[in-house]
Amino acid sequence: MTTYDKFPTVAIQGFDDSAWQGWEAITRVLESKTQQRSRTVLVIDCYPGVRMTELEENVLPRLRPTLAINAEQARRDECAIHEMLARNLTDDRVFGVLSCHQLGEFFDPARLEALQVRVSQCSGGLIVIYGPGATLVHPGDVLVYADLPRWEIQQRMRRGETGNWGADNQQEDMLRRYKRAFFVEWRVFDRHKTPLLRRTDFLLDTT
Repeated sequence: MTTYDKFPTVAIQGFDDSAWQGWEAITRVLESKTQQRSRTVLVIDCYPGVRMTELEENVLPRLRPTLAINAEQARRDECAIHEMLARNLTDDRVFGVLSCHQLGEFFDPARLEALQVRVSQCSGGLIVIYGPGATLVHPGDVLVYADLPRWEIQQRMRRGETGNWGADNQQEDMLRRYKRAFFVEWRVFDRHKTPLLRRTDFLLDTT
């Protein structure tokens, strides 16, 4: 009887100089990439579940940006998001309706525009925009996509470390949190992520 491999790996040959491990090495590469211009916008778009504190504690201090913006500042309030998703979430504990929403619907247009103005008014240096939906603020001169597997998201949910994106529900029933992730979040963010990967400069595995 075989055992299911929960942590599969694929060995990739010939790219030893194209992968870096550890925050120090990662930020060193980003620093080199972003110092080529007098004004550079570095965008770190994120899958839901990525810990913002890891970016704020390990990336921002090392890069020392002129301006740093968390894109989640423009996200709609929790109540507005819940109302928007009511049809998809239903009252059932497990079953829902697959979402066709676009990520932009989760952001307040006025707040988003205010962040865009802040970026446009910053005339020089390094500007870092990070968080889920960061490319909605600016497409980025340098684009990083911070990702993690759904399995890791589920593990963090079970440990009570994270709730659903845009909801303060870390202690809610696990099945309801998983339902929201399955029927809404993962659909919306996969739809957002797929075209971004075609122009991403760096993929950041935050597992």
